Amino acid sequence: MVARIFQLPLSLGYQVSSVLLKPPIAYVDSSAGSFRFIVPTAGDLHLLRPSASIGYSARFAPPIVDSFDLTGAGVKPGTGRCQVDFYSLPVD
Repeated sequence: MVARIFQLPLSLGYQVSSVLLKPPIAYVDSSAGSFRFIVPTAGDLHLLRPSASIGYSARFAPPIVDSFDLTGAGVKPGTGRCQVDFYSLPVD
């Protein structure tokens, strides 16, 4: 299971600082922990649930993400919405 994130509610301050300075840090708070989120990669595929057939031992397998929340990047919690498209990709 993978996801793409679109239409992030980035503030004008974020957009200006990302051009002139270092952009504010964004995070993904998920059921698997909190991770730094690179905003320009939002439209890329993000792994949420790896296939059971990948053959990795549990120790080395990517974490399973059941839920997530985007925070930071100059956006106040609860003030914006984004579009998330979920895909199930077959693995041979």
